[in-house]
Amino acid sequence: SIGWTTRTYANADAISYPNSLRVKLIGFDSKRDASVFPRDEWRIQGILPDADGVAVSKGLAALFEVGVGDIITVSLRTPSGSLNAATLEIMGIYSIGNPLLDGTGILVPKPLMAQLLDSEHVSHVSLRLSSRNQTVGVAQELKERYGATVDVVTWIDATKELLELQEVRQQSLNFLVFILLGIAGLGIANTILMAAFERMREIGTLRAMGMTRRRVLSMFLIEGGMIGILGGFFGSVLGAVPIYWWAMNPIDMSPMLEEKRAGNFPVSVFLYTEFSWLVVVGSFGFGVLVAVLSSIYPSFVATRMSPAEAVRAD
Repeated sequence: SIGWTTRTYANADAISYPNSLRVKLIGFDSKRDASVFPRDEWRIQGILPDADGVAVSKGLAALFEVGVGDIITVSLRTPSGSLNAATLEIMGIYSIGNPLLDGTGILVPKPLMAQLLDSEHVSHVSLRLSSRNQTVGVAQELKERYGATVDVVTWIDATKELLELQEVRQQSLNFLVFILLGIAGLGIANTILMAAFERMREIGTLRAMGMTRRRVLSMFLIEGGMIGILGGFFGSVLGAVPIYWWAMNPIDMSPMLEEKRAGNFPVSVFLYTEFSWLVVVGSFGFGVLVAVLSSIYPSFVATRMSPAEAVRAD
């Protein structure tokens, strides 16, 4: 694995007079947490505390109308059942791209979380692997090693229903793409066919001047190939550039989710596209192939006509 870290999750009451709200405390290890949960896309006003103080989510800060330097009181029950409370300084306000935690979450340093819970125990150990393909193997190894003493939950388990929905969506999208490619192919074929039939007289003149049928066929195929190469190249580039950009710079969907009030959707609000050279080359090849195939029929029609019939063609 690339890294591991511990986290402790607990429900608590947050109070900032005269407001109170049920929130989720996230006890994190300030030294290890970033190795599993990268900070690249986190937006932090102020700082993430190391020992004292807390960082509250942007949603909670907006509800309580508090900022960096203000105080907030948290109240919770410890594992032993006793009630504990503390008034803490807000060191930072964060937005991490998870609507669930961005709504009512509070990041608490590990030492402070241990004091609040009166316990050193942690509820979660998170692993970050170098490849998602290792997920199943590592999960199986952990289950065999620790048995029923721990619950091993992978990202696949946590998002099972979402992945099933995504599979249905992907199949529908593939069908739609197939229809669009068919429409694009028919458009290319129609353009080449119209251009070919409009040049029958020209072809008849060339045949009367001694051009062979093979030369006429080659002329159509070369022209179709050139159209396919140019169209496929520009189409692939125009499609590949934004896809590559969004693969490196995700689309931030948080404004839309906030507007739709989808704050309990525990998935990142950053939408990445998947850039693939295979798709780029495939789309280019598709354009060239359709253009060349579309040139075959009119070229055979033209070569079967006698020069006199071709010259008289409308």
